[in-house]
Parts: sequence; structure tokens; C-alpha cells
Amino acid sequence: MLYRGADDKKIFHVHIPRNAGRYVRQIFIENSFDYYHGEYKLLVYGIETPHLHYPLYLNLELVEESEHFVVVRNPFDRFKSSMQIIIRARHYPEEIYEKIQDKDWLFNFLDMEKMVGSYKTNFYRDQKDFISEKTKIWKLENGLNLEFVQWLNNNLNLSLKISNEIKYDLMDAELVPIKQKINPIVEDYIKEYYAEDYEFFNY
Repeated sequence: MLYRGADDKKIFHVHIPRNAGRYVRQIFIENSFDYYHGEYKLLVYGIETPHLHYPLYLNLELVEESEHFVVVRNPFDRFKSSMQIIIRARHYPEEIYEKIQDKDWLFNFLDMEKMVGSYKTNFYRDQKDFISEKTKIWKLENGLNLEFVQWLNNNLNLSLKISNEIKYDLMDAELVPIKQKINPIVEDYIKEYYAEDYEFFNY
């Protein structure tokens, strides 16, 4: 999403889905930034505009000339978050958590989600695919409060402030948490499937 301040400062948030994008947007809104390219119904190359990966987002107006930052996340935590959404949205039975304990089934599922099921949302695309040479990287595990805002200010020459409580709308699928626990073996599979992300981001 592109943010533009009163001084015409342009910041592009490379929005990897399931990585606190709505929270980040609210920080900029509360600091009187306008935002652009945030329409999820508008597809570019078949992908939701706010979730475009590199280099596709460079085709959006003003993005290439903006400063870029991204929030990344431990791939296993992102996987769990994505699963919660699609299970609720597609009314999958929670028995799917038994199926993902089969590595071949899981890898095929992820491949198909990338190509078909979640192609337009990019929920399962490798996070490294969103990064360019100019992207400044923050890890979600380091928090999204004062330290995050200070990092944005220092790295992007901003003067953002943060309130005590950032409020944003939740998706319906997020309102009812999944109670089923994922077998620890699945984390090993995810580490194998997203090995390049684990190495690239030093997780």
C-alpha cells in the first residue's frame, strides 16, 4: 500500500498477507497519511492490488519512486494464520489438520494454493518473493509498537507517533479462533517447504 503525507512524502508498504498489514495501515492513517492501491477487489495480473509481490507492484503509480518497507514473519506462524482464514472462509472441516501431517499431501496443498486456491491473495507465496534491493525489513516478532514506529522513523525519515491502542477491523474468519492444535511435525515440514525464506530472513 502506498502512503502519502502532507509533505508529499511517499512510503510504500510491501504488504505480505497475514503480516499485520491492517495494523500498519492504521498507524499511517492515525498520522494523517492518505493511502492508495488499497482496493482488494481490484486485481492486477489476477492478484489483489494490496498483496502484489515484486516486481509486479512496481507497475503501480508512484511506487517505484517511493521508499519501501516490509514486515516479515516466521513462516510457520504465517502458515498457521493463513490456515485459520481459509478453513473458516471455505468451511473446511478441522480434520484438515490431520491431513497436513502427511508431508506429500501438505506440499501438494501448498503448491495448489499458490497456483490456484490462494493465487489472488498470495497467502502462501514465499515472503522472499516480495522483496527488492530497496526494501527495508522489519520482523513481526520484534513487535509492532513503539520500537517499530521508531524504526520506521529512523529508516524512512518520518515522524510517526503511535497511540496506546491501535484499532482495526477484523475479518469474520479471525473472530473465531481455531482450537485445533497443529502437530509439531508440521512445523518441520514448513521449514523444509519454505527453506529459502528461513535462510533469507534468518529464522
